[in-house]
Amino acid sequence: MNMVAISWLLIIGGVILLVDAWTSLQFVRDKRWFCQAVRLERLMFALILIIVGVFL
Repeated sequence: MNMVAISWLLIIGGVILLVDAWTSLQFVRDKRWFCQAVRLERLMFALILIIVGVFL
């Protein structure tokens, strides 16, 4: 596969993880169910991008 595409997958996944970590630190007191579900969804999407980028 194209190395540029793989590197973009890794970069996008890493940026999503960093943004999610930063927002988790900023809004640590927000324990609503919807916010937790959105964070979990972003985390899973970022991990899928990174895993796909590593194994391609």
